[in-house]
Amino acid sequence: GSAVTVDTTGMNSVQLAAVAGNSTTSGAVSYPPVQVVSGTTITGYFTTIQAGIDFATAGDTVNVAAGSYSANLSITKRIILDGAGSGATGGTVITSVTTASPVINVTGSGDTSANRLVIKDLRLTGGFGGTGNNGAGILFTAATPTESRGFITVDNVTATGNSGAGIAFNGGSSASAFNDVKVLNSTLSSNPIGMRIATAVISMTDLLVDGCTVSSNADFGLVVNPDGVTCASTGFVISNSTFTENGTAGYATASREGDISIGGFNGTLAMTNVTVNGSATATAADFGISIGGFSTTPRAAGSMSFTNVSVTGNYSRPSLIAANTGGHGRAFSFKNYSDVSTVSFLGCSFTNTYGNSVEALGLGTALNLGNTSFGVPSSVVNSAGTNPSGVNDGTRSAYSIVTGPGNGGATYPTAVNASAATFSGIDTSANAGRYSVQARLFDAIDSTSRGLVTLLASNVYVPAGGVIGNGIAAATAGNTVNVDAGTFTENVTVDKRIALVGAGKSSSGTIVLAADTALPAIKITGSGTDSSNKLTVSNVRLVGGSQTSGSDGIDIEPASSSAFIAVDNVDVSNHGQAVHYRIGSISNVSVTNSNLSGNGFGVRVASLVTSMDGMTIDSCTMNNNNSSAITTNPSGTLTNVNTNFVVKNSTFVNNSTAGVANQHDLSFFGFHGNAALSNITVTSGNGSAANSNSYGIVFTNSSAFAALGTVSLSNVTVQGYVGKGALTFQKYSDLSGVSMSNVSLQNCVAPW
Repeated sequence: GSAVTVDTTGMNSVQLAAVAGNSTTSGAVSYPPVQVVSGTTITGYFTTIQAGIDFATAGDTVNVAAGSYSANLSITKRIILDGAGSGATGGTVITSVTTASPVINVTGSGDTSANRLVIKDLRLTGGFGGTGNNGAGILFTAATPTESRGFITVDNVTATGNSGAGIAFNGGSSASAFNDVKVLNSTLSSNPIGMRIATAVISMTDLLVDGCTVSSNADFGLVVNPDGVTCASTGFVISNSTFTENGTAGYATASREGDISIGGFNGTLAMTNVTVNGSATATAADFGISIGGFSTTPRAAGSMSFTNVSVTGNYSRPSLIAANTGGHGRAFSFKNYSDVSTVSFLGCSFTNTYGNSVEALGLGTALNLGNTSFGVPSSVVNSAGTNPSGVNDGTRSAYSIVTGPGNGGATYPTAVNASAATFSGIDTSANAGRYSVQARLFDAIDSTSRGLVTLLASNVYVPAGGVIGNGIAAATAGNTVNVDAGTFTENVTVDKRIALVGAGKSSSGTIVLAADTALPAIKITGSGTDSSNKLTVSNVRLVGGSQTSGSDGIDIEPASSSAFIAVDNVDVSNHGQAVHYRIGSISNVSVTNSNLSGNGFGVRVASLVTSMDGMTIDSCTMNNNNSSAITTNPSGTLTNVNTNFVVKNSTFVNNSTAGVANQHDLSFFGFHGNAALSNITVTSGNGSAANSNSYGIVFTNSSAFAALGTVSLSNVTVQGYVGKGALTFQKYSDLSGVSMSNVSLQNCVAPW
């Protein structure tokens, strides 16, 4: 009747079954903490975990009871190592005892997706005397690519307080490959690295990280291929996981470290329901998430999706790094791909406090950010160091989006589509909001080496303080370049078919001052293509510094020919020529709703324009121009073909005040084409003193006689003082094409 204690250590399954079935002893059996099960049969008990692992055969389960164990384990076969939980209390805690060794070293592998090597429900700690692989919580090693390891599951494991990575994958003495690896419901904290996949792993196929918490790892939360060399990894899924304050140790060094780093990668990736929380202090990691391809020879990115990814907190440049020391890091970095058309974003949020939110560098096609939401960039400007120019240099000021070229061969300037994105505190449904957003971007508007961030399809936005020329350079044919209110000091060249649209011609609108006052404020060398696809300049105010001959307000100067150029609602003053058609063959142009006053000339068609077919001036005011309000072919070159001119609904007051010969209010010189003047008023003269050389309106065929084309004047008034004739036709052999209706000259003092 006495209780019997049975030592089951080393018994085989038959003996264990006999003990368990003996009614005399079954209630008093003391079992060692390590149990080996094959199928449903208990095959052994052991006092040490390694003894149980060594005893187990492929497919067996090694169960480890709750408690603390001091050991370094080696797994060389497909088993299930299952503890009692990953908690510090009530779980199975294994603490390393051997320096520079992982707590668990795994060289075994699963066989199929259904027959896996599994490590679960453990707490691994105390790895010491090494970094990276040495001193890791778990180290998986595959010796060669032909000896691929795979079908591995790590579930509910806490790896904390190790001197190496929490979980590490390495290639041993040569490159290696892994496939079908799952890390589930695990906590990787307070290690140098949470999870590390070494560069020696040339292929990691089908990696799942799900339900994990990765926090307070000094260098990285997750790092893949840290050297960024060519690899064939693909099939990554990171989901339902949180990364918090990893990589903060890099701030005190020259190392760029962060939460998630995946380098040299062009495989498939799905990142879903992932939260990254950066540091709450300024001593922060360099980045939250960094994804990069191959810099030497960029390749197309695989299918990559980012869904419900959130990044918060601070990201800072390391304090000992050469460029932009202590400046702004980046919450999300994506770089070095020739094609990113298969990359998508849905429901992502970048509301980091310090650092740039998104840095897109070295991308050969536009990165579409979908409906990503952005917070307000930090207002802190890093005053230390110089403005950075290289890749990964960060910035001195913080921005929502930064574009630019990448490393090595990835020299693409990088375009970004943010047309569906939202920006905290800004309504982007109107231009005012888009200008505000543009001020939060560091892109092509700031430097022509960077790509454009698109806020509205076919539109470019230049905010106050930006560079109009950069906006034009970033635009493509057919785009609208919108320019905010403010003063822009530059000489602008429009070399393509765009619409350059300012915020208005008033003193509170868009003001352009020529940086070099001897050159045009706006020079047009491009052309429209047809009446529906014009090159246009509108809603700007141009204020010149002098009235020298080269200081045009708007200079139309094509290399050979141009057409369909429209100038609308502009105010031009103190330029040599307000609008100057300077050279070439030009057709179908217009100046409308504009004030061209206080210049040398209002509109001038130079004699170097060999053909001007179709010029319309409508609803304009031209006052106090020293020379002519309108002058065409001032040298009277008879071979020039000027025709189909329309001047209507306009007023001309006190022009041709310089008293110079051949400069009149409206002068059509060497002209034998067609013209229509209607609803115009010319008030000539300089106060009460007439300019003795001036005409009011004059058509002249220069030195020879020829027939004038079809010319109509309707509702035309010439008044004031002229030096010669109010309305004059000179040197024509035939005026039968001239018609007049309601033309008034009665209030004009004209000696002729």
